[in-house]
Amino acid sequence: MNHPAEEPLTAVSRASAEATDRHWSMLIQAASLQAAAQSWLAVMCEQVDETNAGLLVLQQAAGGYQPVAHWPEDQLLPEPLRSLAGVALESAKGTVRKADNATLIAYPVKSGEQVFAVACLSVTTDNMARIRKTMRQLQWGSSWLRDLWQRDSRQLEDGRQRLTHLALDIIGDTLEASSAKVAEHDLVHRLVAEFALERASLGFLDHQQLRVTTISHSASFGEEMNLIRQIGEAMDEAIEQGTSIVYPSTDSETPVMVRAHESLHHANRDGMILTIPLLKCGEPVGALLCEAGRGQELNRQQVDLIAAVAAYMGGLLFEKRCNDAHILSKVRQSARVQWTRMTGRGYTGRKLCVALLVVLGVLFTFLSGTYQVKANAVLKGQIQRAIVAPFDGFILNSDVRAGDVVQAGDLMAAFDDRDLALERLNWVSQKQEYLFEYNRALGSRKRAEAKVYEARVTQAEIQLELLDQQLARTRLTAPFDGVVVSGDLSQSIGGSRKRGEVLFEVAPLDAYRLTLLVDESQITDVRVGQQGKFLAASLPDAPFSFEVSKITPVARAEEGKTVFEVEAMVLHSTAQLLPGMQGLGKINAGERNLLWIWTRSFGHWLRLHLWSLFD
Repeated sequence: MNHPAEEPLTAVSRASAEATDRHWSMLIQAASLQAAAQSWLAVMCEQVDETNAGLLVLQQAAGGYQPVAHWPEDQLLPEPLRSLAGVALESAKGTVRKADNATLIAYPVKSGEQVFAVACLSVTTDNMARIRKTMRQLQWGSSWLRDLWQRDSRQLEDGRQRLTHLALDIIGDTLEASSAKVAEHDLVHRLVAEFALERASLGFLDHQQLRVTTISHSASFGEEMNLIRQIGEAMDEAIEQGTSIVYPSTDSETPVMVRAHESLHHANRDGMILTIPLLKCGEPVGALLCEAGRGQELNRQQVDLIAAVAAYMGGLLFEKRCNDAHILSKVRQSARVQWTRMTGRGYTGRKLCVALLVVLGVLFTFLSGTYQVKANAVLKGQIQRAIVAPFDGFILNSDVRAGDVVQAGDLMAAFDDRDLALERLNWVSQKQEYLFEYNRALGSRKRAEAKVYEARVTQAEIQLELLDQQLARTRLTAPFDGVVVSGDLSQSIGGSRKRGEVLFEVAPLDAYRLTLLVDESQITDVRVGQQGKFLAASLPDAPFSFEVSKITPVARAEEGKTVFEVEAMVLHSTAQLLPGMQGLGKINAGERNLLWIWTRSFGHWLRLHLWSLFD
């Protein structure tokens, strides 16, 4: 007996079973969590009784959480479940909420401590036992999601490691390449082999014009000018828009301008094209263009791999090209980069520094200052009296030495006068004897004999006068008030000295002259009458004024330099000044341009060397 009422029910059950089998099959065969999301949610909704809606929210690779599946698929996204998913994400706990004629259930799925998904169901029951059972079913079913998430994470990590190894391998090959041309050929051929490309090309900007430099499997470009033009236009298109271009695009975010890529796409037998600008310090320097074969496409991971390699290689290839370039090209490139930085955006600090230097340069070009000739200087007395040995003799005593201040008439040293005193006594006795004989001859009226003795008496008187002068000169006294500049006989008492030997030098305390040792390169700037300042090393807080009085036209070597002696008179002396003080003197040589003052030495050196090289 037939039961017509059961036939529709059997058909519905059969369709539901087929849908469930299809969802299970898709879930088992899914390659990723994103691909399995809809199937998993459909299976869960079919397994849980009284379910009228479902929603699955997943964490995205770019960050954030987005709904990736909802059930039934032919209905709109259930907003109450979406709101509940946000609550479950914040609390990281299972959440139950009452709604009109339904109960909303949300279960956050974790991997470790990280919530990566939220499964939400709407069931038409308010029985707590049924709700707890539904929560347990979600917990059981979440193991599928967790396994797929962990598998995706492992694949992502494997892809990152592969990216790192590939990039490092290519970077190593590039660094080892003998030239930029070799490195570029190695890169494009490596990309073609690694990603099964039809062709890979490199182009670099030269004077703001892009020039295709390398094409894989092409030794020369002579017969491919049209292709090179199309590749260059596609590279320009990506560089001008400042973004990578995939054509045909796999998403809705297609760049505004893809006309050049479309033209190259048709010329390349409809193969997929990927163009990536090469950057150096954020500025475009070229582009990498990869072309897949007809019917082939690059997946997202491959695109990311090539983009990462391009990001690594852009700066390296540019630097290698710069190193291979001629020195003049390097100078032009460096100047162009600096000019771009100065006239473009950013580099505010550098622009301010350059502006400040320009302003200072202009100011110093027109401002003037006092040009000073610097020279080492020695202070000496205006006159310097030498105290010499009056005759050959021996030192009896000495009370002064170099540095002592003496007054006029002070005893400085004395010679031994005992021999002179004995000789004087001898001549005194002889004089008496001659006088006696003279008087006796006069009494005897012997005039001739008296004349002889008269002459002898005169001779004795002359000898006595000479001896008295010599005895007076045995005492060496200061000729004027001053300071002993040199001489020390305290360690030579009893020693002999020859006539004319200098024993002391005395300089006055109220009159000084300054000797400046001026470098030969500045002697022509010094004139008699110029004034300046002298600063003694022992008196660093008290500069003294002087006036140039004499320029000695004789050079001499001093500390490896040729110098001329310039004499100057100290205008205002004080008791602090002493002969022999050394320090630094500055001669005011007039007003000159500040820039000339600061660059004078370099300018003289440069002119001298240029003259020696070219004249």
